[in-house]
Amino acid sequence: MEALQPMGQKRPERKPEPVGGGRGANKKGKKQPPPPQAEPSAQGQGRGAEEVAGVPEQDEQLRLQRELDWCVEQLELGLRTHKSTPKQAEQAARAIKTLRSNRAELPKKRQVMRSLFGDYRARMEEDRKAALKAMEAAGRSARMLPVEEAVRRKSSRVCRHRSGRGMSSVSSPEEEFRFNFF
Repeated sequence: MEALQPMGQKRPERKPEPVGGGRGANKKGKKQPPPPQAEPSAQGQGRGAEEVAGVPEQDEQLRLQRELDWCVEQLELGLRTHKSTPKQAEQAARAIKTLRSNRAELPKKRQVMRSLFGDYRARMEEDRKAALKAMEAAGRSARMLPVEEAVRRKSSRVCRHRSGRGMSSVSSPEEEFRFNFF
């Protein structure tokens, strides 16, 4: 605790300490390494590193888009199939609007997804596995059977019209066409 000073006397002024330095900046007393600074000669090499770092960023964007699409699909499916109260329908519509919004921040979207679906990533994985099992079961049940030779011979016969025969019922262009309903 500071001791009270008599009136009229000024406290000695403290000089502002540099950011990150001084007491309490690092509790364990370890020095933090300075942030890496790009050298002017290494800027050409930095571009390649940005391109390499861009690939995981694209994967992250794709994963986020899949998560958003899955959540929106689940909400829309719930609105169509389940009987929900007006309050639930309004909440789902608001969540869809937030998830589709380009202006909504990513943490806000993740918060909405987590509040509505809990661990939505695990549920997405469960849905993916269930769909994969369904496709495998459909593939097993739809076996390809070999076609017998007799069936192949029958289906390979082609009807060919011989010239001069068969097409005799074609009317001449001089006759007027009329439907014969009666």
